[in-house]
Amino acid sequence: MIIVQSPLRVSFFGGGTDFPDYYRKYGGCVLSSCIDKYIFVTVKERFDRKLRIGYTRTELVDRVDEIEHGLIREALRKTGVTEGVEITTMGDIPSAGSGLGSSSTVTVGALQALYTYLGEIVTAERLAKEACEIEIDILGKPIGVQDQYIAAYGGLCFMDFSSDGGIQVEPLSLSTQARRMLNDNLMLFFTGITRQADAILMEQKANIENRLHVLGEMKDLASLARKALLAGDFDELGHMLHYGWKLKRQLASKISNPYLDELYDKARGAGALGGKITGAGGGGFLLLYCPREKQGAVRAALPELQELPFQLEQDGAKVIFNYRRSARKPSSEKRRRKVKVLNNHQLSLQPEAIQILPQPTGAAMPSRSLPEYISQMHATLDQLPMRDVQRVVDVLHAARMEERQIFIMGNGGSAATATHFVCDLSKNTRNAACPDFRVLGLTDNISILSAYANDEGYENVFLKPLNSLLRPHDVVMAFSASGNSENVIRAIKHANERKATTIGFTGFDGGRLKEMVDLCVLVPSDCIEQVEDIHLILEHMITREVRALGMQAAGQEVPIGRAGMVRWDREHVRNLYETSRQLIPLMERVEDIRLVLRLMIDRLAGKSGSILVMDRDGAVIGAAVAHDGEIRDLSQEDALEVLEKGLAGWVAGNRRPALVQSTL
Repeated sequence: MIIVQSPLRVSFFGGGTDFPDYYRKYGGCVLSSCIDKYIFVTVKERFDRKLRIGYTRTELVDRVDEIEHGLIREALRKTGVTEGVEITTMGDIPSAGSGLGSSSTVTVGALQALYTYLGEIVTAERLAKEACEIEIDILGKPIGVQDQYIAAYGGLCFMDFSSDGGIQVEPLSLSTQARRMLNDNLMLFFTGITRQADAILMEQKANIENRLHVLGEMKDLASLARKALLAGDFDELGHMLHYGWKLKRQLASKISNPYLDELYDKARGAGALGGKITGAGGGGFLLLYCPREKQGAVRAALPELQELPFQLEQDGAKVIFNYRRSARKPSSEKRRRKVKVLNNHQLSLQPEAIQILPQPTGAAMPSRSLPEYISQMHATLDQLPMRDVQRVVDVLHAARMEERQIFIMGNGGSAATATHFVCDLSKNTRNAACPDFRVLGLTDNISILSAYANDEGYENVFLKPLNSLLRPHDVVMAFSASGNSENVIRAIKHANERKATTIGFTGFDGGRLKEMVDLCVLVPSDCIEQVEDIHLILEHMITREVRALGMQAAGQEVPIGRAGMVRWDREHVRNLYETSRQLIPLMERVEDIRLVLRLMIDRLAGKSGSILVMDRDGAVIGAAVAHDGEIRDLSQEDALEVLEKGLAGWVAGNRRPALVQSTL
């Protein structure tokens, strides 16, 4: 007998953008998590050739084609198991119409169990992909792809769906304390309503082209929620859930109803910051984000609902029991060669479960540390000091235009980054209308480097060339993960004495280098590999930006998306106007106003902006301003001054949109 435990899920943001009909044109993204509520799939060999399927009913058939349970039938076909097995499914909660992704959970679990029966270990990616093929391509269900992937991968994940069909799953790495804090603020209630989601999803699918603006906002919101989550801003996540629910209700007519609206309003009135009906909507479970101190009041406001306590689950579908006296080959020829025969009565006891996993010859299991490494990289990138990075760009652009010399140095992996930077600045920024970069790598002449190391000591290999070449106001850049390399420290000290501009790229706590340079870009990580990875990413970012600034200085058009620059033409202003017109009616509180401003700036790749909301009489009822990524409320006095003197006043007075080159 083989038992697979396959987790259910809660989807926080982006549901609907994972429909193939949408993301294959426009791209999509979803933030979702498994929970510790499961569907268990068992596979047991029978003494005869019949197939027995047990779920809310029992089927006993001779051939796969006779099975009425579509998910199990197609899983059998996909794996090539055609006879002599008994399959049962059991759930922790009633699965039909729950909104917790149960159909995909069953499909992934069935595939995992059947492949284990065959003695084959498969990756999470393959399980998810084949589950999507079964549900969407073969059975024609009007659903997205997030449920299959989260059930296979497990954990708390951000999933990106690209227009070329590629799917990237990013496990979000939270500390134990942060995960507990998030979990403690989440509540789940059964509404008492089960429904067939297909009708809602079919309407939602049919409405895609008419709801592009809503789906676009939901996609942007998922990306913002990922950032808030990694930053530990969980209350902001609650406000975003409320905003996302208002967006989702526009996708189809039956996603909500007066009863569900009443439940949600009661929960919000009692202290929940936000929430949503899980899955397609129309019933199932009500997910809420509510600070712990308000949860008693929320329970009191919803006495008719049954609460389902839960924890976020880190594992995807997995085998928890595997015991067979012998392995029986399936009838399908394409699978026979893959069967592994276990020794009679082979049994293994483990702390969490009883399990025997067949070990494939010559194959390595993917390490859990690989996705964790990527997740940690994402988290570190989100914490980079971007203002300092922008200052580096400004210093390098000025040095280029004034034809000052730039020197770059580093040791080991940092030497490779320094050389790479020299190459990119020298070659990839060339523009006939601008001066070329005058840049020299202090690590690149092995003869000079080794001569100074041999005769003067390695601690002086960078100082000595600088002594010959450096002039006041030149730029000296150093890459050092620790910030304590002696040869770098001596060179920077000399550069400071010669009144050069000094820049350091470092990690950890910044070391001595942080305190010595005029400008330090510190990667907030204690992992040297990730520090060096991000130094190279920063080098590429800076190269793109200075290239764009050179084009701009030459009066050349900078393509949209190139180094974050935006060409402000009528199309973009029209986009801004339409976006604001669609979002303003959704706003209820200042928190929503700030969120709308953030979404608009993010959509247009901007850095700063402001938003004023007025009633029909022209009175300001809310205002916010953004500068360099920080968003704050605009005081009533400042808002009135903007109305009196600024562009917003003209727009408000004339009731017309305006296009200007600059408001400065």
